Amino acid sequence: MGVCDLCSDAVVTTGPDMPVAEAAALVRECGVKTLVVVESDGVAIKPIGTADAADLGVAASRLSQYGVTVGDVMNRRLVTCRWDDTLPHALDLMRATSDGMILVLNDQSGFCGVLTPAAVRGWLVECMSHLRPAAETIASP
Repeated sequence: MGVCDLCSDAVVTTGPDMPVAEAAALVRECGVKTLVVVESDGVAIKPIGTADAADLGVAASRLSQYGVTVGDVMNRRLVTCRWDDTLPHALDLMRATSDGMILVLNDQSGFCGVLTPAAVRGWLVECMSHLRPAAETIASP
């Protein structure tokens, strides 16, 4: 099982120039907790930051009249892994983040999705559901 098997590409992204009020409305509309801030270098779309919904809400209510953008308030500390990394490696990285989200990069260091604690939990629950019938089969005389 690798990172590519569990990462999601259903991610809401924006550029750094989006006004914080628009970004706050976007996270509410899409029902997400975090926006991934990206830029394109002509070859790949690369993550350059993340913007938390709570931070965007505060910035929108207090700073939007000053022309503040997502790029001004985004978190530039990114935790990334490659799409072909092992799950144990990604879990080690996940423990080092405040929200557990890891940005997954492809071979060109371009953005291809996120790995979240919820995705890992879902996979573990699915694995556990298969263990009980197997254990019962083994334990049967």
